[in-house]
Parts: sequence; structure tokens; C-alpha cells
Amino acid sequence: MQKIIRLHIVFLILLLSVNLFSQNCDLYFPLESGSNLKTLHFDNKDNLTGSTNIIINEKREIPGGVAIQMTQNYVDIKENFFTSELLVECKNEVNYCDMQCFLDPGVMVDYEGMDIEISADKLTFPPGASPGDHLEDGIISLVIRKDGTKELNMVVQVYDRKIVAEENIETPAGTYNCLKVTYNILSQYGFLHVNKSVVDWQNNEIGTVRSESFNKKGKLIGYSVLQEIN
Repeated sequence: MQKIIRLHIVFLILLLSVNLFSQNCDLYFPLESGSNLKTLHFDNKDNLTGSTNIIINEKREIPGGVAIQMTQNYVDIKENFFTSELLVECKNEVNYCDMQCFLDPGVMVDYEGMDIEISADKLTFPPGASPGDHLEDGIISLVIRKDGTKELNMVVQVYDRKIVAEENIETPAGTYNCLKVTYNILSQYGFLHVNKSVVDWQNNEIGTVRSESFNKKGKLIGYSVLQEIN
């Protein structure tokens, strides 16, 4: 199964980071077009549940900043696919986040072949962020249709984002100095409401190198770890 959602939006996906060209933009993407970052996903018993590959297709200068086109490919252990094509920008020294990165690809694979309309807030990750800083909240809304008939409304709210520490994190791809970012996610799928909390470790040059998710009782649901960079 494969699903492709093409988004032509000017938000920055919170995955990878580096300063580029003459602009002072802390962009989240690899240094070169064609770079590939692989992240593995595990459940709370260390069982592999899937993987994500991010490929930078193109990067170019635009007035006031930089534009990047990237593809994100997720595949689970049953070989179900979820693919996103994204156009992201940093303009006038401001970084923005495409909130699609907060969607659970393990859920989205269920909507293979359906039409999906997405509207989303812009999240920012300010330059010079440090422990103690509080970050903006945001909401992403989806309307999912099959054969022209609405099947489901989905709303994902990200809130209480804050930077709580600076730590060194070891991964198979290397050891990175990171900002530890915590936040909560409320997902509404029709009548179903799911709450979870998330901890991300974000490196200034690579982006998120490890992420852990917890249920409302504080029990680990699963985690993701950067595996390799090519």
C-alpha cells in the first residue's frame, strides 16, 4: 500500500538542521541534495515497528531565504507505505514547522487511496532557543474523503511545547549534543480522543535524533532513533 500527499506549503519540518547560504536560517535538512536520513521506530518492548527515510530532492535560494523540496517515506513491518512530498521554506530568518510531522504515519497508512485535505498552523522554533524557553502551540486538521464522500475528520493539537534541558544523546548514527524538547499531543479521530506526551532530542545540525512517546499514565508507548545518514 502506498499513499502520497503532495503539500505545497512554506513551513519548516522539524527534522534536520543547518545554516545555509548567506541567510541566518537554522534550517532542518541535510547539507546536500540527495542526502538520506534513516530513522527506525520501535515499540515499548524494543520491537521494530517501521522506518522513515527522508530524502532532500532540491534546495534553492529564494528572496529572503531558502526553499527545500523533500520526500519523507515511512514503511511499517507489514510493508504499508506513507509518503509525503513537501516544499518548505525559511524566510527572513524565521523558521517554521510543517505540522504534518506530528501526524502518526502508522495511522495514516489506513487511508490509502483516499483524498486528504490538510490545514495547519505554523509552528516556530526560534533561533537561539535554550532550556527554559516555551514554544508555540499548533493545530493541524484533516478531512478525509473516499469517492467524494467524507469518511473522517481528524484534528491533532500540539501544546505545552518547551525546552527542558541540553543533553548528549548517543545513536547508531553518532553522538549528538541536543536540546531536550517536551510537548503534548491530543489527537481526535472522529469520536476517538488520544492523549500522549512526547520527548524529542534535537541537534542543531541534524535535527531530531531521538523521540519517545508516552501515554497519559506516563508509560512508554514507543521510540524512534536516527539510524544512519547517507
